[in-house]
Amino acid sequence: MLAGVGLGMKLLKSVALAICLAAPAIELGGCAGPSALESQTRQRDTRMARMYFLRESRLVAMYGSVAGVDIKVDGRPVGRVIGGTYFFIDRPPGTYKLSAGTSMSIDYEAETKVEAGQSYYFGIGTPQGGPPGQNALNQLVGGSRGQQMRGTSPIMSGFAGAALYQLDAATGAATIGELKAQ
Repeated sequence: MLAGVGLGMKLLKSVALAICLAAPAIELGGCAGPSALESQTRQRDTRMARMYFLRESRLVAMYGSVAGVDIKVDGRPVGRVIGGTYFFIDRPPGTYKLSAGTSMSIDYEAETKVEAGQSYYFGIGTPQGGPPGQNALNQLVGGSRGQQMRGTSPIMSGFAGAALYQLDAATGAATIGELKAQ
């Protein structure tokens, strides 16, 4: 009887170890690197607004750079950013719903209004919403510069794995100067 218990415990430990080793591979297995679905070499059209999406190289980049964050505009995919990269899209003036999400979480959605001839910078980082000390740690590890944009749904925002941050033009331009274009 005791031999059966020992064998059962050994099997349980083996299964637990296999799960611990496989979980990161499952999470990262289907994730590609950075990508922009629109040309990154097109000339600037002053009738359009240019929106940059960026993910700074923070401590989370060691892990987060593999997984990437998918970006959508009005529900349509426009690209993916990983730590230390950015891409841009051009859109006519208007209001747009932006979303950022990972394969393991709900999308964070926010709205923005853009004007012709202007550049807008959106950082991807860890959602804020906890106690100040936790927010400061999250910002250091996986945050973005700028101000977190107000989510369109508090419930969805609470379960999101990434958040959108708006950067001012000077900070945004300086930040993309430090990053790799896609």
